[in-house]
Amino acid sequence: MTAKKTRSRSRQHHPNGSASSAFSPSASASDMNGSFRERQKHHSPLDAPEDSASQTARLMERSSFTLDEAPPPISAVEKSLAGGDDGSKGFFELPEQDRRNFLLLVMLYFLQGIPMGLAGGSVPFLLKSHLSYGQIGVYSLASYPYSLKLLWSPIVDAIWSSRVGRRKSWILPIQALSGLGMIWLGRHAQEMMEKAGEDGGKGVWGFTGWWFGLVFMCATQDIAVDGWALTLLSPTNLSYASTAQTVGLTAGHFLSYTVFLALSSPDFTNKYFRSSPQAHGLMTLDSYLQFWGWAYLLVTLGLAILKKEDRTREKGEGVWGVYKVMGGILKLRNIQIFILIHLIAKIGFQANDA
Repeated sequence: MTAKKTRSRSRQHHPNGSASSAFSPSASASDMNGSFRERQKHHSPLDAPEDSASQTARLMERSSFTLDEAPPPISAVEKSLAGGDDGSKGFFELPEQDRRNFLLLVMLYFLQGIPMGLAGGSVPFLLKSHLSYGQIGVYSLASYPYSLKLLWSPIVDAIWSSRVGRRKSWILPIQALSGLGMIWLGRHAQEMMEKAGEDGGKGVWGFTGWWFGLVFMCATQDIAVDGWALTLLSPTNLSYASTAQTVGLTAGHFLSYTVFLALSSPDFTNKYFRSSPQAHGLMTLDSYLQFWGWAYLLVTLGLAILKKEDRTREKGEGVWGVYKVMGGILKLRNIQIFILIHLIAKIGFQANDA
C-alpha cells in the first residue's frame, strides 16, 4: 500500500507519469542552462568591461556621492605594503627602478622650469628698461597658458600613438618644439626686446606671442609628465611624484630667475667673479636660451632612444568622455568652493608681485 501511494503522488506531481524524469541529470542541466542564459540576457551590461570615464560618471550620478566623508582608515596590511607605519620611505630605500624613474621625473620637471622662470621672472625684469608698465602688463599674458592647461588636458590624456607610448607621444614632440623655439628666441630675443617698445609698443605683441607659445608647450608637456608619473612609479611610492615636481620645477625656476639675473648682472659678476670689471655679465638672455634649447633637444633624443614606455592596455575614453567627467567634477559643490578660494587667494600678494 505504501509503495502504491508513493507512485500515485509522483504521478500527481508529474503528469507525464514518469517519476524519474523530474530528477534526471539531463533535465537538471537543461534547467540550469536556461536559467543562466536568462540571467546573462538581463545582466550582460554588468559583465561587459567598463572604462574608467564611464565608471566615474556612474558613481558621480549617485545621490549618495559626496566628498564630505572622511577617508577610510588604512589597514595594517596596506601600511605594511606601503613600507612602514606611516607609509613613507627614504629615497635610498626605494627600489632601484623607482629611484631611476624619480630622477627622470625631476629632470623633466626641471626642464619645464627653465622657460617658466624666464617667462614669469627674468624677462619682465629685463623689459623694464624697454617698455612701459602697461606694455609689460600685455606681456604678462604669456604666462596664462600654464594656468589654463586644464582646458586641453583631456586632449593630451585621450589621444596618443600606441607605437610611441601614451605619454611619450606628447613629451617627445613638445620638448623638441620647445627646444627649437628657445634656440630661435635665443638668436632674436635681445633684438625683439629693443624693438618691442617702438611705435607705441606694437612690437610687444609679437614678442608676447613667442613666449605665449613657449609657455603653452611647457604646460602641455606638464600634463603629459604628470600622467606619466602615475605609471613610472610603483603604487606604494606615488607620493614621490609630487616631490619630483616640486624639486624639478623649483630648481628650474630658481636657475632661470635668481641665478640667471645674478650672472647676467655686470655689478654682481664684476664683484664676485672678475678681477677687472667689464660692461656685461657672464651670460646674456640670448646665450642662455640657446644653451637650454640644445639641452632640450639632447634630452629629447636620449629619452626617445633610452627610455621605453610600457605599452598601455587602456582604451582611450574619448576626448568628450573625459570632458564629461570633468564637467561632472566641476559641478561638485566642494570643487566650486575650492576654485573660488584659488581665485581670491593671491589677491593679497599682488602688490608685492607687481
